[in-house]
Amino acid sequence: MTSFAAKSFNAAAYFASRPTYPPAFYDLTLAYHTSRGGEKESALDLGCGPGLIASQLTSRFTTVLGVDPGEKMISVAKSASVLPEDKLAYRVGKGEDLSFIEDSSVDLLTVGQAAHWFDFDVIWNELGRILKPGGSVAFWGYGENTFPNHPSLQGIISKYQASLPWQQPGRSIVEGLLSSLPFPVAPSQAPSPTLNLLSSRPWTLPQEPTPPAELTSTGWDPESMVRIRETPEGGPLGIPKTMTWEEYDDYLGTASGLHEYARLNGEEAGKKLRREFLDEIKEGVKQEGGRDDGKIDVVWPAVVMLAGKKL
Repeated sequence: MTSFAAKSFNAAAYFASRPTYPPAFYDLTLAYHTSRGGEKESALDLGCGPGLIASQLTSRFTTVLGVDPGEKMISVAKSASVLPEDKLAYRVGKGEDLSFIEDSSVDLLTVGQAAHWFDFDVIWNELGRILKPGGSVAFWGYGENTFPNHPSLQGIISKYQASLPWQQPGRSIVEGLLSSLPFPVAPSQAPSPTLNLLSSRPWTLPQEPTPPAELTSTGWDPESMVRIRETPEGGPLGIPKTMTWEEYDDYLGTASGLHEYARLNGEEAGKKLRREFLDEIKEGVKQEGGRDDGKIDVVWPAVVMLAGKKL
């Protein structure tokens, strides 16, 4: 988080290089939300970064607010928006303190690749306070990228990622696809039948993390708690993207672990590490007869974690 919030962080490059969530993520989340009786007046995107999700929610909700602790992220989001502030607004803030948002005023709250930064002894109370009855929370996350056409190279990726000084426990939460994050209440053993609309086997892991001990917010629906890691067709949930090598290199440059490595070892050392990894991957793809158009197919394994309040 410190890397993304730093004034030197290149938020514009982050905006251009990060994977974007396909329409299926929005469709799935809206199907969940509306099937439980949720309304579509107010949406909040928490940890909004440069506004990737918030801007997409404007076609589905009357008003959207994006909140992020990084001033540069908010600056980029505002500069990219062409909508009036009464439709789409952004402000600096943290999920653990949303005192500027009224009680029971938010229909849907989304979090894209940011839930691993939260203090879960605090945040469920704050989210429970601002959500309306029937409101929903959707955490979207993705793990370490893969090259589906070159699975033999995964070891190189894992070795490189392990060499970076990631902030913990955030990195392990990301790699575990949010499986260690607690729901506000223990999930029901018999989730609502409406959730069958979303996936062939969407249910939670057999052993769930213990919910926060100091939960003061009420109204959470145990039948609404679910983690989804597969598509309705039964395949793994993922974010696919075809990238040029230059785009993939830019994506590598947005990693907080690499920024921390450069801070500890110097900018040149960070560039050298990144360049050596990219050269090794490119050579591996070449040896396996990769695409001849200078591009690479990338997939990030993904998860959608959903929780809702009772009507």
